[in-house]
Amino acid sequence: MLGVDAELLVQMNKGTLSGLTKHAKLHKKTRLRIPPEDLRFERHATSFRAAPSSSHLPVLSAQRMFNPADEVWWHGPWTDQKLQSCQVVLRKVMRHRYSSDFLEPVDHEGLGLDDYLEVVKQPMDLGTVAKKMDAGEYGFPGQFRADVVRVFENAKLYNPVGEREHHNAVLMLDMFEETWREEKERPETTGRRRF
Repeated sequence: MLGVDAELLVQMNKGTLSGLTKHAKLHKKTRLRIPPEDLRFERHATSFRAAPSSSHLPVLSAQRMFNPADEVWWHGPWTDQKLQSCQVVLRKVMRHRYSSDFLEPVDHEGLGLDDYLEVVKQPMDLGTVAKKMDAGEYGFPGQFRADVVRVFENAKLYNPVGEREHHNAVLMLDMFEETWREEKERPETTGRRRF
């Protein structure tokens, strides 16, 4: 039996079904856009195993960039709302099911990736981003964004199209943008938010 990644399903249908979440209850006749077969998963008892239709993963592209109005948000000074939004987005990205390859620095020596530092000039991982965020090392939100994007761009640069790491990097980059957009649109809160 083929299933789909709930987060991908939500992202694909968010524009037509407002308020859709992966835990939302749907009416019987609700029509959803379904991901192509090569992005579905084969269900086995309690686990999921990727079941692409061909021998390699589909070619995905994360070419979407932030629009000029968003650039103003990123390059403006820190505010409480911006700091809170970035912290929430980072936590959500780090908890995503495809984030495991990006949480710690790549152990290029242990993995025998002798050319890694020749290809990837500025290694970055989400754990390092979180440490820099907690230490207040980012002068403005754009620096935070640049490091998060660098994590996934490095994976895309080193891993050829069709490999799992490249595929997951494209998905995570898109998820980062979508999650940030949702957080940015939230009204500013006065009390503490739960992460």
